[in-house]
Amino acid sequence: MPSRWRFHASLLALLLAVGCSATTTPKTRYFLIAADHQNQKLQSLAQPPQIRIDCAPFLSQGGLVIENSDQTIQTAHYHRWAESLPAMISRYLQRTLQGSLNPATKPPVINILVDQFHRTTAGHVVFSGQWWVSGQMPQGFSYQLRPPEISYDSMVTTLRQLLDTHSHTMAKALAALE
Repeated sequence: MPSRWRFHASLLALLLAVGCSATTTPKTRYFLIAADHQNQKLQSLAQPPQIRIDCAPFLSQGGLVIENSDQTIQTAHYHRWAESLPAMISRYLQRTLQGSLNPATKPPVINILVDQFHRTTAGHVVFSGQWWVSGQMPQGFSYQLRPPEISYDSMVTTLRQLLDTHSHTMAKALAALE
């Protein structure tokens, strides 16, 4: 009886070792959206605008988001934002807008409500919401673009392109207010 017990214990240990070695946890990847500083003239920069971002709660969970065709969302477990999405968007837009502001004027206070900042299962990447300069009426915005491939890397690159598009739109509107 003891040799039979040892045999079963050895077999169980072997099965556990094989089973544990076969399952690996994917490595978590963290994504940033960083502004390109090479295009800015350092000697003539205005003060950066103050930008307040409020994101829909489903976007603030940390993982990159994909909207399914049945109006549900799925948040990635192993593909995450490196920091809070509102802070990252705010800093990105501050840096991209800073070069287009008049250094002689007081920087504006900009409010942005982000409703969508994700990929759909149809393959489009969307960025939409409302923005306004304090004291002005809100303006809606909605952008979408199909990335060259379906991957998280491509999704983040496309989200950055949509932020650039919105930054150009805001820069034109801010220039008209001066």
